[in-house]
Amino acid sequence: MNTGRISVRYAKALFDLANESKVAKEVYDHSYAVSKTIDPSSDFYYVLHNPVILPSEKERILTSVLGGKVHPMLTSFIALMVRKRRESYIVNALLVFQKIYREHTGLAKVVVETPAELGDDTKNRILEFVKNKFNKTPELEVRLKPELIGGFIVEVEGLLIDLSVSGQLARVRKALVQNQRVL
Repeated sequence: MNTGRISVRYAKALFDLANESKVAKEVYDHSYAVSKTIDPSSDFYYVLHNPVILPSEKERILTSVLGGKVHPMLTSFIALMVRKRRESYIVNALLVFQKIYREHTGLAKVVVETPAELGDDTKNRILEFVKNKFNKTPELEVRLKPELIGGFIVEVEGLLIDLSVSGQLARVRKALVQNQRVL
């Protein structure tokens, strides 16, 4: 079966249940923490994906790590995926769930990469631009990337706006390599 289809089915089921129970917002908020906990660089990831460890043991570890820290529905959802031996689809299912939730509530995820903290004025201008352009409520995430030198990169729903110094330098370099006139 297609891995994307599996993730989508689980994500839709989670969204429908959470929405029906009126806890979709809490599950959405906690899904980010769970995604980071199951990050491929974490020890928890290796425990979940280890075929030698029994699903019942994985479920016990899962409950001890997540229990009380995230919404019980989300803990149960992940435990179900572990019982069904779908551990490798958990992160994708959570990402799809987040996308479904944002579409349903009219949110737009805005990721800003910048070499230094943004001032309130700059954040407000970015949020206002997104609100006007996409007609959605922006949800801002700022990531610090010192290698950008200056400026910032904004990503909104697949649209990438590169206003960084390193991006401008890369465009100039590309133009020079292609023997084009740089304006």
